[in-house]
Amino acid sequence: MVDFSWIKKTPIAHRGLHNEEAPENSLLSFELAIAEKVAIELDIQLTKDGEIIVFHDDDLKRLCQKPSFIRDSFSRELMEQKIGGTSQKIPSLKKVLSLVQGSVPLLIEVKCRHFEGKLERALFEELKNYKGKVAIQSFNPRSVYYLKKLLKDIPVGMLSGHTNVLKIGYFKGKLIQNLLLYPFIRADFISYQWDAIDLKAPRFLRKVMGIPLIVWTIDELASFEKVVDHCDNIIFEGSSVLALLQKKV
Repeated sequence: MVDFSWIKKTPIAHRGLHNEEAPENSLLSFELAIAEKVAIELDIQLTKDGEIIVFHDDDLKRLCQKPSFIRDSFSRELMEQKIGGTSQKIPSLKKVLSLVQGSVPLLIEVKCRHFEGKLERALFEELKNYKGKVAIQSFNPRSVYYLKKLLKDIPVGMLSGHTNVLKIGYFKGKLIQNLLLYPFIRADFISYQWDAIDLKAPRFLRKVMGIPLIVWTIDELASFEKVVDHCDNIIFEGSSVLALLQKKV
């Protein structure tokens, strides 16, 4: 296993350091994160023509005011879409890797509700020659398991939290919420919803088994104070939380 100690000490900016002018998952939000020397969390999805773009939602309604779904759209069309009424356009993962070039670590969330392996294999190809620090995470246990086998030298983590954020069936949700598949998957770290870390599973894996635990997403000081002593790192939003994290480091 390669050294990924950064995941326990480098603050992680949720979808970059975004604001009104620099929307989430945009190149500008990533440039701002690089300037502050914080790690970048970003989301990836596969387009209809097999390209990886950096975008969180399944469709363009919220951020681009269009009804199109990512999986049904071509990359050329998507990368012309402006995000949140700004001049920033949806970037490809290639553009993001070219921008970052190892200057800060990347935490890449693989967005796939139904495991097919296509996005994971495409990600493997994209990262083959990338020299920077990278970690991967996903809510999908099958994706985590597959990525662990595929990406031998890159740490892969399990995402989890309350069942209501998982948007899947009750029993599958409980399996993921309580990390019951961990013994079979052996993820390298756990990425857990901040207001759910009082559950036994994430605390047990951290305290007894030494598995790094990061929490998401902290966007206010009160939340920070509740979790700071119970996790190894934080995925955050907002300048006030960033200032606290940088002081802690």
